Parts: sequence; C-alpha cells; structure tokens
Amino acid sequence: MSIDLKKPIPPNIRKKASLVISHALRDMSYKIGINQLEKYRKLYSFDDKLLYALGLLYDHKGMQISGQFYSQGESVKISIKQKKKAEYYFKTAREIFYDILKRNPKNVYALFRCGILFELNEQYRKAIKFKLKAYRIGMKDKSKRIPLLIGFTYLKMGEKKEAEKWIQKELKFLGEENTSANLNILLFYFLIKEYKKASLYIPQVEKILKSQRKTIGKKVQKLWQKRIQKIKKMANP
Repeated sequence: MSIDLKKPIPPNIRKKASLVISHALRDMSYKIGINQLEKYRKLYSFDDKLLYALGLLYDHKGMQISGQFYSQGESVKISIKQKKKAEYYFKTAREIFYDILKRNPKNVYALFRCGILFELNEQYRKAIKFKLKAYRIGMKDKSKRIPLLIGFTYLKMGEKKEAEKWIQKELKFLGEENTSANLNILLFYFLIKEYKKASLYIPQVEKILKSQRKTIGKKVQKLWQKRIQKIKKMANP
C-alpha cells in the first residue's frame, strides 16, 4: 500500500467537507458532493471517516443511476449506457471501501457497504459474508449498530423464513425507535405482499416520515407515501 504524503486536512476544510457530505446525502446530489470531496482529496490526506463518506457518495450515485436506490427488490430496467455509468461508481466505491479495510479490517461501515455492493452484483453469498461480519462486530459496540439489511439479502436468495427472522432480529438489535429498522421491516412485508403485517408498522413509519421530512427529502417521501397507500388498500380490500 502506498504511503499518503499529502498534508492532513485542516479543521476548516474538514468542516466544509462535512457540510458537503450532509447536503449531498440530504438532497441526493451525490455527483456534486463527489466532485467537491475529490478536490479536497487531491490536496489533503483523508482519514477513514472521510474516505467512507466519499465511498458512500459513489455507491449512492451508482444506485441512483441504476434505479436501485430505495427500490429494494422492485424491478428496474436501465439502458446499457446507464449500466456502465453505474458500474464505474460502484467500482470506485468498492476500491475506497477496500482501502479502508486494508488499514482496519474491522471497520463495520466499510464491511457493510462492501456487502451491499456484492448484493447489487447478485453475489449474495459474498454479501452475506461481509454483512454478518459487520453484524458480529457491531453487536459489541452500540455506536456501530447500523441497518445491515441481512434479511433483504436472504430474501433475494429465496430464503423467506431466514429473511423474516433477520428482519425481526435487526429491529430488536437496532431498537424499535430506529428509523431505518422501521422502514426496512415495513418494506420487507410490502415486498413479500404480507400487507396486513406491513400495515402494523405504518403509524411508526408515518411518524418518522413527518419528523424527518427535511432529512429524508421529497423524492423519498413520495416513494414511501406511495407504498403506504398501497399497503392500506391491500390490507383492507
């Protein structure tokens, strides 16, 4: 591994970088965030936290282009050109996460995102391997408990019972007030068309969508509202 001889990032630039990351994730303006962070990276040495954020923007941009962002299992068709663009962003994200793991093999966040990238490439066994490792490490450190979506990986493998077990396990693991856990469990039952079970989580999800309107963004709000309406309709035909 090459030694990074660039100077450490100054506090004022780090603060600017944090704002760039926050705005890019909030507004789904990943390309803008990537371009700005790459300008900083040419001048300054990035630590694992900043590198992870940059990798996250790359993989989110790939998901946005490929139509897989927030789609979780719903069918999406894209052109060959879009596919190639998405692959570039996924490849760059993977390289960044691997770079982090070379220095710190127990970085929960990098392990999790590697799992996501393998899953997007339909390499589910590899995805599970990375996600389970992240889960085991996160279990020991409450500050590193993140939504691992292990249940969704099993669902894509056709293992519905194992998938449901993990969805419920992660809800308990992350806590019943956790935003991602509630969104994920409602989405899981929505995807397997168990609308009555999905409807049980609507009050909590609606509360989350309302309280985090600015953070979640209009596009995502609209997508979830559409899902909720379908669940209500199908749960009470």
